[in-house]
Amino acid sequence: MHAPPIAPGAAAHGVHPEPPWFLKQFFFFLLGLLALIKIIPPIGPVVLGCVALYALRGAKESVQALTLLAFFLILDKAIVPINVSALRWVILFAAFGRMMADSFAQGAPTPRFFKPLLLFTGVIVILAWTTSVIPSISIFKALSFAIGVGTIMAGFYRTPHLRLYWMSWFLTLAVFILLTSMILYIFGLGYGLRAEGFQGILNHPQTYGAILAPFAAFATGLFFFQGNRSRLIMLVAGLSWIGVYLSLSRTSFLAILLALIVAVLVSLFARQGWQQSIQRALAQGSTIAIIGVFLVVTVAQWSSIQEGLTAFLLKDDAVQETEGNAIIASLEDSRGNLVERSMRNFHRAPLTGIGFGIPTYAASNPEYFEVNVVQTGFMGIPIGASVEKGFMPSAVLEETGIIGACLVLLMLFMLALPILQRGTITLFWTLMTCVLINGGEMIFFSMGGNGLFLWLLMSLCYTYATFEPSPALQRVRR
Repeated sequence: MHAPPIAPGAAAHGVHPEPPWFLKQFFFFLLGLLALIKIIPPIGPVVLGCVALYALRGAKESVQALTLLAFFLILDKAIVPINVSALRWVILFAAFGRMMADSFAQGAPTPRFFKPLLLFTGVIVILAWTTSVIPSISIFKALSFAIGVGTIMAGFYRTPHLRLYWMSWFLTLAVFILLTSMILYIFGLGYGLRAEGFQGILNHPQTYGAILAPFAAFATGLFFFQGNRSRLIMLVAGLSWIGVYLSLSRTSFLAILLALIVAVLVSLFARQGWQQSIQRALAQGSTIAIIGVFLVVTVAQWSSIQEGLTAFLLKDDAVQETEGNAIIASLEDSRGNLVERSMRNFHRAPLTGIGFGIPTYAASNPEYFEVNVVQTGFMGIPIGASVEKGFMPSAVLEETGIIGACLVLLMLFMLALPILQRGTITLFWTLMTCVLINGGEMIFFSMGGNGLFLWLLMSLCYTYATFEPSPALQRVRR
């Protein structure tokens, strides 16, 4: 895949070509690849092996390979029967090996984010040896997190000239997920084993909502704040919002809205340029028209909208009242118990926590976790240990204590710093959406499908802002 050429002299004058593009070759490559795996399922491991070999070619190819890996991990295996399993580590370590080779052989640059990442990893490994209830799992998860995030960051950081291409790459992937999922929806498919939420071609409604949330924020931000009126952006924005709603993912919906509120608040105190973007958006005729239509429809259909919104927030819970306390009770029931149990473990070890990547129940029953949950590979080395936690702040405090929580805050600050200095409100909205999704499903430290995918998007936001010479994305003139 190659980025479209830049007009002669454009780069020298700091003018970017019109972003983003729709990468037709990438779209049809995905379509053909999934069709091939669907028709000939045994070819799946061969495809994954080729992806691993492709990752060895360079930084650009490593990012592309990790994108394909994340996509394969979140696919509905009932639709496309590809078993990633242990081969995901082959792809990850192939990309990691290439990044390490470039670092030593060519002295390739590394982002500033590496310092807090390595500091966090080093401290967690030390704490794992001394305080974790299952040291091997904590060390395995800390190292896999560092390797995964470090590889992704290095790949983007070493391809700054392709940052507009990467925007197009991920938006094309979003279009592929959205269009194929909408085709399933038209034929009454895409609900998997559950009838409540729509999951499209992905493996779970919560996955579908979490993956589409940052695309909804990014495309909507480009439309309103950067004045991008291209068909591609309007398609991604519209279908992403529809997809989040159909998924019934309350976490994703609230993450988008809360991230926007945070971005607006930051603009009031830190970024005058963001204030100007908001003012321009509010002054545009299209914005006024959209708000006007929204208000008219809301007033005319208030009863139906109220019932639909309440059902969305309550989802499939037994409580079916429309009062605000019913909605709050529903949200508390879904995550409140997890938070309470996590905080009890935090109070047992407030400084160090029970161990990185350790589930709540394993603090009192580590033997059951090791025997029934931990997946081991060669020489008994852990290769997987699924842990489900909800609220990120309580999960971080439970696993890493106050020490780890301070280091996580440092990582988040360093992740956002380039965007706060040179990025746009759109990039910040996207980044914060990725982070706030962890308020309902803790995937920040996961190198599985959801976590890997969101780290690809967060790293793109970080790198784009790091190398952006101007305080704003270039407006598209179409």
